[in-house]
This record gives sequence, structure tokens and C-alpha cells, in this order.
Amino acid sequence: MCSRSQDSSSVCLDCQAWLRVYPEINLQHTALYQYNQGMKEWMHRFKFLGDIQLAGTFSKDLRKAIIRQKVDIICPIPLAEERKNMRGYNQVEELLKAANIPYQLLLAKNENVSPQSEKSRVERLNMGQPFHLAKEINSDARTILIVDDVYTTGRTILHATSCFWTYPKIKITTLTLAR
Repeated sequence: MCSRSQDSSSVCLDCQAWLRVYPEINLQHTALYQYNQGMKEWMHRFKFLGDIQLAGTFSKDLRKAIIRQKVDIICPIPLAEERKNMRGYNQVEELLKAANIPYQLLLAKNENVSPQSEKSRVERLNMGQPFHLAKEINSDARTILIVDDVYTTGRTILHATSCFWTYPKIKITTLTLAR
């Protein structure tokens, strides 16, 4: 369900826990890479040191993975405006731009929500809904792909997915660079 690297093909413990909270969810997540020490260092340079040129590093693989998804709309996870202004860019949007993938900003982040990177695992798991729909969805859309940089606990992806539950006919899938 979440692309966690593991020895068995059974549903991982994290996904089992999420299914108890959200029994109606049908998470279909793809992660392109494993979040290891090398990815952690790359992500730190890209997100926190402002090395925006790194956005193109994985663009070929990202583009292939998104094209394979065959979706109507690609929606990046948003940053709060304050955070985006501090960093100068939304890292997920930059990944999509570098891969030449068109996207729509369907979600917005509520203000006064602290960044995930500043939270413990328990705080991430217990956080409230940080997103809301920023605009109506095209009535012809049947599939939406939500894209983020890293899948850590699943909380961000699940919060973003739940914003679209008012559109029951739209299938939601998710993708991250790393898990």
C-alpha cells in the first residue's frame, strides 16, 4: 500500500494501523526510491540548503513514473506561504517542473502549521488536518495523483487524500520521490 521496502508482501504495520483509522481508504502509493542516508543528504541539500538545481536529479525517473500512472490531474503537496517565502520555492513543484510535468495547485496549506521536519514521529501522527481544497476540481477529472517528496509516516499523504473524499468518483493515487 505504501511502497515500504520489506521482506514480505503483506501489508506493513503502519498501513495496518492507518486502515484501522481510515477503513475506507484504498491507499495506492508509489515511492521511487528508498529513503536512505544518501537520499537524506540529497534532500537536506535540496530543501534546506536551497540547492534548487538538484531538482532535475531524478526528473527522468519521476517523469516515467508519473506518465505510467495515467492520471487526469497531478497535484503537488503545498507549503504554507510563509515557509515557501522563506525557502524561495516549493520543492515538490520544482521536482515536477524539472521533469516537465504539468500540475494543478488544488490544495493549500493552512497557516500556522509548523513544518513536518520540526515534528517528532508521534507529533506527525497526531497532527490535525493541515490542508484544504484551494479550488474546485474539473468535473471531467477521474483520477488525481498527489505528489510529495518523502513519505515518512503517511500522515501528509492521508490528510491530502482526505481533502478529495467529497469527490467519491475520483480515484486518488499518491507518489513520492522516497519512502
